[in-house]
Amino acid sequence: MFHGLCLCLLEHPLLFGGFCVTCVIVSTKMLPEVEKVLEKLNEHEKDPKQYENGQGYYDDLCLVRFSEGVCCRYIAYLVSFIIFDSVYTHVS
Repeated sequence: MFHGLCLCLLEHPLLFGGFCVTCVIVSTKMLPEVEKVLEKLNEHEKDPKQYENGQGYYDDLCLVRFSEGVCCRYIAYLVSFIIFDSVYTHVS
């Protein structure tokens, strides 16, 4: 049985390393989506087999925690992303 993506909104940018958004968008749109999926996962913490017909609990949990960290890091250290992007584009 196929288990769908729990955070389609974030998986594509994470895969290709492209967060081309502002901190406001990350904090008001992306992070709430992560928190919503995390709440759903927390409901099944005691019995992960009840989550999505017993498939994908730990995969989704790892992805959600990773996405949460990426969003928070992006908000906290936006300047380093900008500096890295400008240096990287001049080097290539």
